[in-house]
Amino acid sequence: MPVQKHSKFKFPWTLVRDAFSGKSVLDTRYSASRSLEEADQTLTSYGYSWESEVDRNFLLETFKKAIGFIESQFIEPFEEPLRIPEEIRYCPDLRLLLQWANLRARNKELQLWACASLKVMHTILHLENDFLADYFQEARSQIFQRFNGHLYIDEHNKIYLGKERDSFIPLYFFEVKREKDWNSKVLKLLHKPESTAARIYDHIGVRVVTESLMDLLLVFNYLLSSKIFTYANVSSSRTRNSLLDLFQCQKHVTRALRRFSESDMSPEELSMRFRLLLIETT
Repeated sequence: MPVQKHSKFKFPWTLVRDAFSGKSVLDTRYSASRSLEEADQTLTSYGYSWESEVDRNFLLETFKKAIGFIESQFIEPFEEPLRIPEEIRYCPDLRLLLQWANLRARNKELQLWACASLKVMHTILHLENDFLADYFQEARSQIFQRFNGHLYIDEHNKIYLGKERDSFIPLYFFEVKREKDWNSKVLKLLHKPESTAARIYDHIGVRVVTESLMDLLLVFNYLLSSKIFTYANVSSSRTRNSLLDLFQCQKHVTRALRRFSESDMSPEELSMRFRLLLIETT
């Protein structure tokens, strides 16, 4: 059976488990940037362009703040001879940090320091960039524009996610959340003050309901691979998984792919088999 028939079922299981269990980007051990091109895509989905001199200088300045914070808070107050590697401290291209942070990186010391510096950078960026009040409508428009070209409605008003008809993912329901009115926003913040990122997600978002458990995984994988959203902006405090036993799911999908790899089963038949397996094991 051709490899491409199975390609859409090859899920990044580490990332799936972290996202579905509510882990933030600060806690996950997963990194998808294996090249400068992928690092570029990650920065773009995060809201910055490395090709832009303004964005590049801003990110490098934030990186310097992160390094300074690590030194003043985690190194200087202690006697242990801990030092930030020169490759990290003077890194001229932050896309390299995204590569070094990959779990499969050969240099584990650089991998750990890259993760630490990116974690501090991520926190500083969220603390210093509360654009919600002044640029809410622009931000809302940019987020929803990411779905342009990825949604298809047929003649029966059935909605699908995807660009290629033969790989469409059927959706049971898709909704763009309406902006809360002013009173609701004030009451929400008075009741439970949260970070800037949490407030953005509370007011800007879409609701996607799938027809099956397998479609849930396919939608998540598609949103990730198409860069419609970036894992860095998963709100861990608002993430709950009550649908899937992900360890069992991974085991069954992997076993099924191995079993049917040499068969002449069509992608549609394989997809149906996966759906039945997930129903039986949940």
